[in-house]
Amino acid sequence: MIRLQLKPVSTNRLYSGRRYLSQEARVFQEQCHLLLLVAHQGRPRVVPEGPLEIHFVFGLYRDMDVTNCVKLVEDIIADFYGFNDARVQGSSQRKVKVGRGEEFIAFSLRAYDDEAFVAFQGVPA
Repeated sequence: MIRLQLKPVSTNRLYSGRRYLSQEARVFQEQCHLLLLVAHQGRPRVVPEGPLEIHFVFGLYRDMDVTNCVKLVEDIIADFYGFNDARVQGSSQRKVKVGRGEEFIAFSLRAYDDEAFVAFQGVPA
């Protein structure tokens, strides 16, 4: 394992000046909200108390950086379920190759389990 003793830079601090969502991102946001409403079919949006973890699977047709897929989707999930995304203590992402038109986003949101999540030796919990 390589450990860099350095404070990470937040995505919120990567750009100077104001950033606005593109039209494509706003349409994507609306589509996600509608699909989440359909997926819940009137059931309550239950979110565990305390720290959370999110696990993502992205079905991608094109070869793209999977970490670029995470931030907007995480923000949409936090907004839809009504929690501050700062509660997310851990996440994982995986991509799978799919055919054109078969792209998807799958996720699980659950209470953070530090012992089960920490995979690296020597990284303080």
